[in-house]
Parts: sequence; structure tokens; C-alpha cells
Amino acid sequence: MNVENREVLIVNYAFSIFRGGGENFDLNICKEFNLSGINSSIVTVDPFFCKNKPATIDGIKIKYVRAFWFYDFSSYLKSINPKLSGVGYAMRILGQFSFEISVIFFIIRQKRNKNLLVLTTFLPFLTFFASNVLNISAYMRSPGPLLSPYERIFFRFIKVLCNGDAYRKLVKDYPNQVNYVEIGVGKFILPKTNKINDNNFTEIAIVGRLIPIKGIGQLLKILKIVNSIYPLKIHIFGDGVLKNKLVSQSFKLKLNNNVIMHGFLEKEKLYESLENLDCLLMNSKYDNFPNVLVEANALGLPVWAPNVGGIDLIIENRVNGFIVNKNLNINEKAESICEFIKFIKDGKFDSVEISRKCQMKFDWKRTIQNILELTN
Repeated sequence: MNVENREVLIVNYAFSIFRGGGENFDLNICKEFNLSGINSSIVTVDPFFCKNKPATIDGIKIKYVRAFWFYDFSSYLKSINPKLSGVGYAMRILGQFSFEISVIFFIIRQKRNKNLLVLTTFLPFLTFFASNVLNISAYMRSPGPLLSPYERIFFRFIKVLCNGDAYRKLVKDYPNQVNYVEIGVGKFILPKTNKINDNNFTEIAIVGRLIPIKGIGQLLKILKIVNSIYPLKIHIFGDGVLKNKLVSQSFKLKLNNNVIMHGFLEKEKLYESLENLDCLLMNSKYDNFPNVLVEANALGLPVWAPNVGGIDLIIENRVNGFIVNKNLNINEKAESICEFIKFIKDGKFDSVEISRKCQMKFDWKRTIQNILELTN
């Protein structure tokens, strides 16, 4: 690509609906492209039959295309009867495909720029059509290695960007298609100062979408045990289909006075909240490369998590957190978290050093440089 007159379209189906790791990745690289002088914008869905308030983010151009959104209905079908998972999957792919078609027409209608770069998040047909039919430089970011039949059709014909566990697994099957691109972390994030916890409560954070794969329901049961040894304040940040269920569960476990539901917070407010806490816990059944662990480390917070997906690429045991066997039972996890909290109370984690190492390793400027080198 010519350095001059570059334009980047970052296409993310779900960006207007929720904000997970893939959406935050796209938001951050869009900001970094613009800071480097490259015109960049995000294309997302304006769903039919849904009221959708347009997002406004300082310095970010967001463009909307009309398409169907069946993700919520698909999740609902699966929740009422696992046998309906296949129907739900088909509907979700149908909605996604309608979005990909709409974006193709959106790109065609735009004044063609031969220096256009299209970056998609898990949109294989759009990536295939843009690169092979429209002859546009197009790459797809794969936020995970678990391919559905729909993705498998196109993977061998497109260029893929990924990191973490996704890269480790996909590069074995698609060595010529897959390229490694790391995430970054905001340089404005400052570490909390080192301190020995001397208050009555250990204040922990749980951050992410409130969905089954995050294992938050089990984590509350674990923390019920921990709370009997180390009194806790449990701050849950995020929204999702399990929100009401988790509130009810906290009452059943008699943790309702310990749990604070913050809902979804924009990044700046989230960081302001996290920097006042002691640590972050994650109990996912699978996570490719959770940004939130990196962001917590950037703030100097140690993290505790099971060894699933690409978490071992982030946590160095007893240095910037605890990483434990994913097959531990509830009591064993509770015992590990108690040991983790004792580490914190004894001042054995160096918050400033955790932040320094994290910010050296993860850099959004380096991320877009890598992307541009691959796409030139």
C-alpha cells in the first residue's frame, strides 16, 4: 500500500451491540491508525427490528449498514433447549451473512480508493469477496481458533491475523494464511502504587461479558468459600444474558452485601475503578487471549486465572499473577485464591514492575506497524 492516501475500514459486526475483546481491539487500532495520520473508520451493524442508539466515541468515525442481528435470539434458543443449538447457529450465521453482503455493497458504493485496506473481525465471506473479487487488500482477524463449518469454507482462501492460542492452533493447519499480530495497551494507563493491603476487605474485580463461557457462576461459589477466610468486596463489571441470574445467585449464596454490579463501563471509567482495587480474577472455560488481563497488568494489578487458551502467554506464575490448572475443583480453586490473596497482603507482587513489563511488551503503535508491514 502507498503510504499516502491510505484508508482503513475496520469491519466489526457486533461493535454497535456489545464491547468484547474483538471490539476493543478494533477500537484501539482505529484510534492508533488515526493518530498515525491514516484515515480509519469502523463499519458495524444497524440492526433491523431493533432500537440501536448510535455510538459516539471521540475521534472515531463509525459507519452503519443495515442488516439482521439474530445473536440474542440464537443464545435464547440454546438456553431453553441445547437441542436447538443448531437452529440458533444457522440463524446467527444468516444474520452475519446479511451484514457481510451489506458491507460489500457499502464498499462498492464508496469512491474506490486503490489504497483501501479492509480489516474484518471473523467475517470470512466479506474478506474473501473483498480480496478475491473486488481486488481490495483485505485481512480477517480471528479472535479464536474454534472454526465453525462456515469459517472453514473460506479460511484457505483468505489472509488471517491473530495472536494467542488462535495463532498457535491455526498456523498448524493454515501456515500460508495465518500471520501473528499482537494486541497493545494504552500508554496513558498508569500503575497503582505498591501498597500492603491493610483494609478489612480484599477488593477484587471480575470483568467481561456475563455469559456462560466466562464461568462467573462457579467463581461466585468459589468466592463464597474464600470470603469465610478473607472478607471480600466483589466488583463485577460487564453486562450479558446472565446478569439477573448472577444477582439472584449472589443472594442465594448470601454474598449480596459483598457483590457490586457495575454494569458496562467505558474504558476510561473502568480503568479508574480498577486502579482502586487489589486484583482481578478470571474463571473462563476458554479464552483465546483476554485483553482484560493485559489491561489489569498495565494498571499493576495481579491476576488469577486457570490455564486455558492463551492465558499462559500473559501470566507468569507468582510474578504478575497466579495461573492454575484448569481442572481444579471448587475447593482447590478457593485454596489457590486464598494463597493468591495472601501474596497480595504480604506485598509480594510489585505493581510498578508488573505495569512496566506489560507496557513494554504490548504496544498499539507496534501492532499497526506490524499490520501495515504485512499488508504492504
